[in-house]
Amino acid sequence: MKRIRVLLFSKYAMVRSGMQRLFSSVQDIEVVAEVDNLRKAELALPKSKPDVILLETIEPPRSALAMVAEMIRISRKLPVVVVTVHDDGRVARAMLQAGVMGFVIKQSSDAELLLALRYAARRQKFLDPSLVDAVTLEVSNSSANDGRREGLSKREFEVLQGLVRGFTNPQIARDLDLSVKTIETYRSRIYQKLELHNRADLMRYAVSTGLISVNDPLAS
Repeated sequence: MKRIRVLLFSKYAMVRSGMQRLFSSVQDIEVVAEVDNLRKAELALPKSKPDVILLETIEPPRSALAMVAEMIRISRKLPVVVVTVHDDGRVARAMLQAGVMGFVIKQSSDAELLLALRYAARRQKFLDPSLVDAVTLEVSNSSANDGRREGLSKREFEVLQGLVRGFTNPQIARDLDLSVKTIETYRSRIYQKLELHNRADLMRYAVSTGLISVNDPLAS
């Protein structure tokens, strides 16, 4: 089994110790370097050769985003996973757009953090499940004009969100109070208008527009 090599960044020794204990309990993740500032991270990268960078931050959103942007700059294209106190869809979306591969909030379980690292090692995006609805809503509101440029109606965009989140046609029909046949018609129109041919095309479009999937079958 190839182990995921992690560079662990946190200003706080207690946080680093806690994460070390977590990672020592699993077989596929190991910490190859610990740092408490960006300069040390930059120096440690060529020596430790991590697969993923794990960055913990409790700074205010603007400062946290600046720190994340700097880490991405020095990361040499390595995937970055952020652990933060900010359970805000707007913060999550901003960081994902800045280039982070994973976003996990501190209130989540250890399992979510481990999953985020495993996704990142495969270069797949991971969003904390508790924020999926908030980020989807944020994307829907801020990307309305984008949807119109693509020729999607408001209803088609709502169906698109359901498809991206892995819902079946009957589930989407129930949520939108429409018939399954109507959803099938909308789905066909969406694929035609966006020039999509299969689910892989759909997910590539979703990632490019910020509609992030969190389930393994959807991210593949």
